[in-house]
Amino acid sequence: MSLAIPGFTSSKYGLLSGVLFTSLFSVTVLFSGVMSDNCSRRLLLAFAAMLWSLTSLTTAISKTYAEIAASRMMLGFFEAFCGPPAYSLIVDYFPPEVRTTANAIYAFGIYVGVALSSMITLLISLFGWRWAYAITGFFGVFVGILVLLIVKDPIRGRFEPRVDVAQVEDDILEDEPQTPRSQAALALAPAPKESLVIKYLGGFKAMYTNNVCFYTVAGACFRYWQGYSIAYFC
Repeated sequence: MSLAIPGFTSSKYGLLSGVLFTSLFSVTVLFSGVMSDNCSRRLLLAFAAMLWSLTSLTTAISKTYAEIAASRMMLGFFEAFCGPPAYSLIVDYFPPEVRTTANAIYAFGIYVGVALSSMITLLISLFGWRWAYAITGFFGVFVGILVLLIVKDPIRGRFEPRVDVAQVEDDILEDEPQTPRSQAALALAPAPKESLVIKYLGGFKAMYTNNVCFYTVAGACFRYWQGYSIAYFC
């Protein structure tokens, strides 16, 4: 199949498949998690889906390699806003006893989608690569609109154990009768909100100080390194 793009070579295709996509994705995803903790997860997920689908449309009308490369990089940028809000929504949509199953179904969809992506060759053979990109782009925008209309933002931590603040306050006053009620209320007051930078740095530190986190991240790095290497080779 010829892309009919001036200057398009196999080595440049390798850049499209790997570095140009993962460079922005791998960096942006570190910040998209913080945004998912502080913004509407529904809006992040819906608009990210629509915007990364638009990059398929811009690829379809690209005339030069640079334009395709730019679309590919923006695809990686917008896709970085998929995982964090999705996993966060799962936590608040499903109670702990079925949450693992929900995560497994979500992961199942990701890998089935990757497997089905090879079927794009049928669209290319029927309509050409430009129309194949356009069709998938329009479909992705439609799915993003569905997310916007159907998915709701559940209460954060709705399945987490709740503390009866009034009861705790009474217990403090009972245990320490000399403590004025105002001081007890002050002790129970929520901690000041941390800035996004502090939250980000704290999460990054936890990733390297928590053994479970560290080895999970290390394993994921090697797993994707192998997967992408095989894909690029093929």
